[in-house]
Amino acid sequence: MIGLLELRRRKFQFSLIALIVTLISYLVLMINGLGVGLNRQAGSALRNFDADAIAYAEEAGLSVIRSELSDELVERIASRPGLEAAAPIGYVAANYVAADGMVDSAAFLGFDPGTIAEPRVVAGRPLTGSDTNGLLADKGFLRLSGLDIGDTVRVTLRLETREFQIVGEIDEGSFFFQPAVYLLRSTWQSLKYGSIPEDQRPDASIVILQGNGLIGTYDGYDVVSRSTAFANIEGVQGQQSTVQALRVFGYLIGALVIGVFFYVLTLQKVAQIGVLKAVGASSAFV
Repeated sequence: MIGLLELRRRKFQFSLIALIVTLISYLVLMINGLGVGLNRQAGSALRNFDADAIAYAEEAGLSVIRSELSDELVERIASRPGLEAAAPIGYVAANYVAADGMVDSAAFLGFDPGTIAEPRVVAGRPLTGSDTNGLLADKGFLRLSGLDIGDTVRVTLRLETREFQIVGEIDEGSFFFQPAVYLLRSTWQSLKYGSIPEDQRPDASIVILQGNGLIGTYDGYDVVSRSTAFANIEGVQGQQSTVQALRVFGYLIGALVIGVFFYVLTLQKVAQIGVLKAVGASSAFV
């Protein structure tokens, strides 16, 4: 009863307390949103793979950047027992020139049309086997670059520049904090490995797999789940640990601030509560 009377009498003071609680709650909410946003930018393209597991080169340490699979190894992976479908994918980061002339980077992923690696096109048309200079661009890429379907984009890697035409729009997210762009795997090989003879080029960076009982370590390659693959993207573990620490400290600071406020308010009222009890006020009233 006394608490309600105190709230009515000291509205400004308790309004400030409510404001502080609201701001702390907003801070925690923003930290959670930051974590979700960073996770999406780090590897939403990987999470969108239509796969149950992902195979990496054994020596790559589950790094897409370092993983290089030969055609013989890709064939071995694709012939595993229990496998329902498999598709090799290549990865390389390259610079491109946006519509305003600024240079930015994107994640270029090579795939084979008609496989489980093929992204769903939301506008334009899919790539065909003859589209050696065609691209499927994520909507984030189109937004950042100012380009659109039908436009030509200049891509630079190792001081070599190539021109590609955007033939379709996809919604596959980002990879390594860069918008995803899909192209033919044969085009990816020539873009990434340049002057290296074709018979000496790696066939893919990873192989995405569908099936049961695939996860494990094998001769020349490792197979892990999508969640494990995501956790091993460079920088993701440190990023998640930092966001989690910020989240915990946000909750802790909020609890301490609120606790101290009410502790101080209670100490200020000890004498008055004692007087009320002395004159016969009931515990329920107090």
